[in-house]
Amino acid sequence: MRNNILIIESSNKKIDLLKNLIYREFSRKKTIIHTSIDIESSLNVVENYYIDLIIINLSLNSEKILETLIKINNLTSDRQFKIPLLIYNGLKDKHIIKKSFELGAIDYFFDKLESEDISYLFSLKIKNSLKICNYNNNLIKQNNQNKKQLKLATILQKSLMINKKVLPSIEVFGRYIPSTEIGGDSYDAIDTDGKTWFMIADVMGHGASAAMVSFMVKALFNQLANIHKTPKTLLNEINRTYYKMFENKSDIIFSIFVGTIYKNKLTYSSAGHPYPIFYNSQDKTTHFLDNNNILIGIVPHSNFSQKSQMISKGDIIYLYTDGLYEQIPEMRDINLINNYIKLNHKLLINSPDIFTNNIIKEFTNNEEIEDDIAILALKKK
Repeated sequence: MRNNILIIESSNKKIDLLKNLIYREFSRKKTIIHTSIDIESSLNVVENYYIDLIIINLSLNSEKILETLIKINNLTSDRQFKIPLLIYNGLKDKHIIKKSFELGAIDYFFDKLESEDISYLFSLKIKNSLKICNYNNNLIKQNNQNKKQLKLATILQKSLMINKKVLPSIEVFGRYIPSTEIGGDSYDAIDTDGKTWFMIADVMGHGASAAMVSFMVKALFNQLANIHKTPKTLLNEINRTYYKMFENKSDIIFSIFVGTIYKNKLTYSSAGHPYPIFYNSQDKTTHFLDNNNILIGIVPHSNFSQKSQMISKGDIIYLYTDGLYEQIPEMRDINLINNYIKLNHKLLINSPDIFTNNIIKEFTNNEEIEDDIAILALKKK
């Protein structure tokens, strides 16, 4: 990587001195030095090269040079870091000094460059300034790579989170709103040999690590649903596999609710997940699908329990993560979700997706969310 340095100086003697200082620290093959004595030529250099460092003699015309630097900053406004400046000047004008640092000055010298001590110090400043610039450039590259990877992960996660899906025995409506670009909530519903499996999970934390675990949870669910017969045995295996995979070195744990619908029977098991709400379409009542078990990833072995009940055509299972009801402190109560369903059950029956839009608006108060929100509504056909 070559260093591009711009010297704004009218004295050929000082230009030669600065070049010698620069070449003392860096080889000529790795360094390109540009020189300028006026605004136009300075701007032309900045437009055509990625400048890593500007060295300026402000005594040429302080106000004019500051005007030049302002224009340079405007030209490079898309850069994530300002071009570092090394300034030398015989003037001790506080306004000029203050403005120089605002425009990106790393250091400001009052002494003459011809001084042996100052020239030695100046060469070190040049070296350190370029180190900072190279570090910033590498940081920008890494940041851009991370953004690309994050964008890809966001697209992947959204593609895996179904909005609508029709299975042989149920209609599926989903909604996912991460608090950052990607998050740790996930849900799914699949059919295996006439049996409907569904799940919703909430991984502790946010960002890439939580998202990676959520991908793994979803994959494990899809794989194990074809092997296990009941929700509790599936949760036992998910817990055992997850714990063994990290050998108790991960502090990421998660809640998950798993259920099956086979003919008119609903069977479910939960690992510390908020209770889903069951809406009975016949008598228009609601109740929680309560089941208490430990979160996944805390202990290597856990004997999960499960419950069963009947489910009929038109009945709805409404699942959610705690991000829905924990956005507003005074609303941190799942009973509020139950009450909202009771008051708006007709909309839930006729249009689960519109109902979900409304409940999100109601419970988040249209504010920026602090935790991921995942909602899964299942309607028996």
